[in-house]
Amino acid sequence: MTGDIPTLAVIGTADSRYDPTKIVDTATLKWQVYDDLNHSLEYDGDWSRSLAILGDIMAVCDGFIDKHTQQ
Repeated sequence: MTGDIPTLAVIGTADSRYDPTKIVDTATLKWQVYDDLNHSLEYDGDWSRSLAILGDIMAVCDGFIDKHTQQ
């Protein structure tokens, strides 16, 4: 799937593509799953909660990039 390139996949449980049986971390693929986020990584009808979660999503992305660029 991702070969040998470290990959971060971010998905919410309210995304129509979300399938918990396919959420499996591997040596190169790391999943970050957020409860109730839709495909746009938003909480339906709740802009303030959607905005608030962005900090956590960005921190996860930043940590993943830091970890894989220091090798």
